[in-house]
Amino acid sequence: MCAELASRGVELLNGPMNRDWGLRTASFTDPDGHIWEVAGKIPS
Repeated sequence: MCAELASRGVELLNGPMNRDWGLRTASFTDPDGHIWEVAGKIPS
């Protein structure tokens, strides 16, 4: 997802980063300034 966002010119605020609770997350803002976070389970 992060690669797709980058290909569309979206700059990430953070991530992707592994979280202690088993998810990898990244966040970005939309054109209106709302912050969005995408998350996925870390593969075992």
